[in-house]
Amino acid sequence: MKTPQRALALVLALALLCFTAAPAQASTQPAKDEIIYATYDADGGSAAFSVVNRFELDLAQQITDYGVYQQITNLTSTAPIAVSGDEITVQANAGVFYYEGVLSRADLPWLISVEYRLSGTPVSPSNLAGRSGPVEITLRIRENAECAGDYFDHYALSITAAFDEANCKSVQAPNGVVASAGSKKQVSFTVMPGSEADLTITMDAIQFAMDPISINGVPMSMDVGSIDTSSLKEEMTDLEQGAIDLDDGVGELHSGVDELAEGTVELSDGSSEVSKAMRTLKSASSTLRSGNEQVAEGIGELTDAAALLESYHAALLSGAQALTDPSTQSLLAQANAGLNAYADPNTGLPAKGAQLSAGVRQMTDAMSPLVQALELTADFIDKLESVTQAVEDCRDLAKDLPDAGSHLSTVIDMLSAAKNDLSAIMTPVARAQIDIAIALLSDAHGKLGDMQSGLERIDLNGLLNQRDQLLSLSASLREKANEMNEALYGENGLVAGAEAYVAAVNDYIELVSAYQSGMNQINDGAQQLSQGTQTYLDGASQLYAGLDTLEESYAQMSSGIQSFTGGVTRLANNYASLDEGIQSLVDGVDELVEGVDELASGTLELRESTAGAGDRVDEEVNKALDKFKNENYAAPSFTSEKNHPALVQFVIKYKGISLPEQPLQASAATGEEDNSSLNQLRDLLGG
Repeated sequence: MKTPQRALALVLALALLCFTAAPAQASTQPAKDEIIYATYDADGGSAAFSVVNRFELDLAQQITDYGVYQQITNLTSTAPIAVSGDEITVQANAGVFYYEGVLSRADLPWLISVEYRLSGTPVSPSNLAGRSGPVEITLRIRENAECAGDYFDHYALSITAAFDEANCKSVQAPNGVVASAGSKKQVSFTVMPGSEADLTITMDAIQFAMDPISINGVPMSMDVGSIDTSSLKEEMTDLEQGAIDLDDGVGELHSGVDELAEGTVELSDGSSEVSKAMRTLKSASSTLRSGNEQVAEGIGELTDAAALLESYHAALLSGAQALTDPSTQSLLAQANAGLNAYADPNTGLPAKGAQLSAGVRQMTDAMSPLVQALELTADFIDKLESVTQAVEDCRDLAKDLPDAGSHLSTVIDMLSAAKNDLSAIMTPVARAQIDIAIALLSDAHGKLGDMQSGLERIDLNGLLNQRDQLLSLSASLREKANEMNEALYGENGLVAGAEAYVAAVNDYIELVSAYQSGMNQINDGAQQLSQGTQTYLDGASQLYAGLDTLEESYAQMSSGIQSFTGGVTRLANNYASLDEGIQSLVDGVDELVEGVDELASGTLELRESTAGAGDRVDEEVNKALDKFKNENYAAPSFTSEKNHPALVQFVIKYKGISLPEQPLQASAATGEEDNSSLNQLRDLLGG
């Protein structure tokens, strides 16, 4: 509001025009006023300081004053002024007497700077003269700590600046008063005692020029009368009670937040445990998935090997049948008869040697299918060994499934308990996420049970027993085949005997005996091989049926494992997001605790600062009013502590800025200065 500022400016103006006379001094010392003048260039560069001392005399008398000046001028009469050190004496007539003293320097109570900007750019006053554009003038007023007196705390400043309306448009002063005075726009500011200020004037300039800036400092003296503080006391009492209630409420809030923080810490700890269990379950499911793939691969290899083995069954059966075929037995009988004939001393051995060689060839030819079948059987047994490992893996997996189901049930129980314990503080989204996690785990638990049931339906022990029987039978067949091979091709076999017969007829009798013995062994082995082959084929048929059942059941179990591991992965990923949300909640509650701590500290400080506020209202109001009243304040002399002036006043001027083409004033042409003592006195007296 502008009204109080206008009223204060009016009071200051009256104070400048009408000096307040102090009570009369001793009859030997007339009442005295000091007016300190300071004139600066527009930019505050060079300065001139002087003091006009004013005395009121009832009678003609000698005046004694004190001060150190560069130059002293009698402004009232031609009476000489005597100076001795800092003592100044002059004979004056009754009435008002003035003399001026020029100071070499002066520490005024205020440090004042003036800055000019054109279109936002700093500019010197000389470069601003006659320019056009947006102009901004800033006055910065600060306390001068070098000043000896206490004027800053008791003096108000009245600041005025005038601008020609033809050159300066849209004059604005945010913290001042803008008024029209003829063709001028006058801007006024008031700075209260003890205050520093930044004052700004803005305008749109057309060939900028301005009058001097005038600053007057006078003691603040206003009669503000008495103030009814009853309503203010009531409001301050209400404020005090409100601060108490607020502090108590914040205390309860603090307790609640502490409980919330403890709950979130427990929630975070529980979530960490669940998250750890999720990671363990995810790792276990990865292992289960890898084992499942290996088992499936082993079953596939076992099936391929069985199919390959089945393709060899015909050759194996053909070879076994060839050994017991009547034609083979007839050949064996013929060979035996021939040997007997050759052994007959009445029969020529050389003639019968060809028949012997033919019989041997027929025998070895008959043995070739059997040997090939036995080699195929050996390959099948090698394949069967890899299948054995896959079956063992299935058995190990069946052992681990109950533990996996138990762990999964534990995780479901933990999530259900966490949901029930934290339902009061969980958001609907968090509860929905936990419900999804429990549903996924329950579904995975069911699939795990199905998988366990599928494994239980597989007669793993039966398959392993059949495998062992086949291995035992195959070993027997291999042993018999080796015996037959030895009988044919061994060191003492049929072939060796025949070769020995050709090489040495003398050994024929012994070789025939060995040959006949070998033929008998071969014949016995062929019978056993034929019987064993049939038993082996029956077992192989059962193995193929078991493999088909195993492959079908394991396909269902593998599907369940994949669904289970996929559900575990989704659950672990979803719970990771939930755990991150819980950690964010913990961090947020920590920040809330810190904020409530600061709030509690602030409300406690408010409570302490407002305690007894209603009782302190009158005291604080009186202190504030004393700054305006300045009762019993006696301003110290600016020139010497030996003086006791009734009034000390400051008149500060910053020179104006003229247009470059503006003609010189007459006073300048005659060498007179605008800030001469007589002109200053006229300004002071309003003339």
